[in-house]
Amino acid sequence: DIRGYNNYNLFGQSDWTVSNIRIRANYTLPTYTATFKKYDGTVLKTETVEAGKTPTPPTNTNREGYTFDGWSPAVGAITKDTTYTAQYTIKRFTLTAVVSPEGAGTVEGTGVYDYGTYVYLNANANEGWKFSKWNTNYEYWNTRVYIDRDQTYTAYFERRTCLIYWNDENGNNIKEEYVTYGTNPTPPTAPTKADTAQWKYTFDGWYDDDG
Repeated sequence: DIRGYNNYNLFGQSDWTVSNIRIRANYTLPTYTATFKKYDGTVLKTETVEAGKTPTPPTNTNREGYTFDGWSPAVGAITKDTTYTAQYTIKRFTLTAVVSPEGAGTVEGTGVYDYGTYVYLNANANEGWKFSKWNTNYEYWNTRVYIDRDQTYTAYFERRTCLIYWNDENGNNIKEEYVTYGTNPTPPTAPTKADTAQWKYTFDGWYDDDG
C-alpha cells in the first residue's frame, strides 16, 4: 500500500494529498495440450489443461476382444504437451471338446487361445467306430473354429458296420447281412449237398476268406 500524506513545499504551503492505493500482481499459468489416442493412433480426445492439473481421459476405450489396461504414460498432473495411448491385453478363451459316446474316439486341438485366432479340431475314431458329425451338424472330421468366446464342441461317433456274405462252396450267395462291429453275425440255415454213390456229405461249418 502507498499511504497518503501531506507534502509541504519550500514555501511552507500544502502541495497535494495521495490516497491509499493497492497494487496486485496478476499471473497466467501456462497451458498444455493433452491428446488421447487409440491403439491404432486414432485421436479420441484433446484437451487444453493448465500446468499442474490432471486431464480427464475419455471413456470410449472399448476394443473388441481386448481388455483396457489404462494409458501410457499414466495420467497425472501435466507439465508439458503429452500424448496418452490406450493400452490393452488380448482376451483368451477356452476351447473344449466332448466325445459321444464316451470312449468312441478322441479330439485334438483343444486348449486356451487368443481372441481372433482360428483353430482346427480333429476327431479321431477308435477301432470299431467312425466319426458321424459335430454338434454344429458339420459332417467332416476336421472342423475350423473361430475363437471369440469360450466354446465346447461335441464329436459324435457311431459303430462301424460290416457287410457279411454267406456263400456256398461254389461261391453262390446264400445270404447277406450288415453286422455291427464287435457283434456276431447270424448264419443262414446250413446248406446241404446231395450225396453221391461214392460220398456222403455232412455240413462242417463256415469259414471266412482268411480260413
